[in-house]
Amino acid sequence: MGLKVLIVDDDDIAGGLSRDLLKDAGMDAELITNSLKAIDTLREMRPDMAVLDILMPGIDGLSLC
Repeated sequence: MGLKVLIVDDDDIAGGLSRDLLKDAGMDAELITNSLKAIDTLREMRPDMAVLDILMPGIDGLSLC
């Protein structure tokens, strides 16, 4: 498979579209919608890249970065 990508977005539609586009490009993309679970998922998954929503409840994308 291609690059492992984790998408963290509280919007199912926007996050799902990003996931689908990255999968169509040959990447192994996963979406999580709960920003509070993002740190644990990042540590566990060890993705090559993370796509983070800037405005989310809980932890925002800039803080996660």
